[in-house]
Amino acid sequence: MTRTSLPLRRLFNIVNGGTPTSAEENWGGPIPWATPVDLADGSVNLSETQRTLTQIGLRNGSSIVPEGSILLSTRAPIGYTAITKVPMAFNQGCRALVPLGEADVRFFRYQLDVREDDLQAAGMGTTFVELSSGALAEFEVECPDYFEQRRIADFLDAEVMRIVRLTDARRSQLQAFEERELSLISERFIPGSVNRASGEFPWPWLPRISECAPLVRLGYLCQVQGGVTVDASRDPSDADVTRPYLRVANVKADRLELDSVNEITVPKTVADRSTLQPGDVLMTEGGDIDKLGRGTVWSGELPGALHQNHVFALRPDPERLDAEYLALLTRSLHGRCYFEATGVKSTNLASTSSSKVKSFPIPFVSLEEQRKAVSEVNSSLVEVDILRAALTRQIDLLEERKRALITAAVTGQIDVTTARGADLS
Repeated sequence: MTRTSLPLRRLFNIVNGGTPTSAEENWGGPIPWATPVDLADGSVNLSETQRTLTQIGLRNGSSIVPEGSILLSTRAPIGYTAITKVPMAFNQGCRALVPLGEADVRFFRYQLDVREDDLQAAGMGTTFVELSSGALAEFEVECPDYFEQRRIADFLDAEVMRIVRLTDARRSQLQAFEERELSLISERFIPGSVNRASGEFPWPWLPRISECAPLVRLGYLCQVQGGVTVDASRDPSDADVTRPYLRVANVKADRLELDSVNEITVPKTVADRSTLQPGDVLMTEGGDIDKLGRGTVWSGELPGALHQNHVFALRPDPERLDAEYLALLTRSLHGRCYFEATGVKSTNLASTSSSKVKSFPIPFVSLEEQRKAVSEVNSSLVEVDILRAALTRQIDLLEERKRALITAAVTGQIDVTTARGADLS
């Protein structure tokens, strides 16, 4: 078998994309218009896009390529690929590869897909990194004869689909564990949450509440501390102090990420009123709708740490409210429904406020009962976490297997006639 490496310009015409103006006459027509966002979901074939152009829009600022072209995102980020299944236009964040002669575009898309790191390394720029048409044209790829390209592509279509089916099954199992976690927390803290919603105002998702656990506004049991607002124009003084500073990026829905924590210099009076204390429950002001309002307990990991004004520090009254109880309650079905219902939404994001946090209604039981519930739920969650970690590892291994298989096939390291049907179960 003869193999050689060739620059893409020898095999494809490199076509640049573009964006017409926002004039109404340019948009909403029959011509699909792709952007990197349309390529980001990993679909191999692309026939529909989020936005479309009219013929006028096409003439005013874009390019169209035929069915069977390869689209490649060349900025923000570099490396997403898809094969056009219909004639398609695209923006300047993509470039198209149109075959100059006989070529199996599936083979070359597979090759570009697993060489994403090499494509990104070829990009240049300061404001943003972009893979220029010139650099793409000189990018070298493996190029066996057309018959071999087809054999390899047919092999990969079958084998990659097997891996994708297994991966999808594992992801479905992972989603089931997410639902199991939600059910464990919700049913232990508010029995009936999952399947006995009362439909009654003002919290229709809740079951009828037991008199033994009446709902109480969080504000009666907890203070909400405001954070530090950065003031770059302020002149420093001798009374300033420098402290670790938690940003929104450090506070996730159910954990803290403290690998990269900034420092901030502020007056001591400001630091004193925004210092975190062990037992605070941290919650971000905004974020993804499905994660809004979820809290995580601060255990004093960084002594003297401050927090950003977009991070709420909920400080429970230690004689009436357990911090772990509150944090888990925010992760329950009730917590999700409350913050989604009361949050200010925009697209997939939402935000809340300190007044809405204080108005969060929680079942008020004794500290002993709170801690008992926390202990039981945490024991169950340990088992869920172990199984979830195993599934996540399997998904990672399947992704590694897929990339290794594609690399070996397109570079001739395996004979696809004998490698077919390897056991992946």
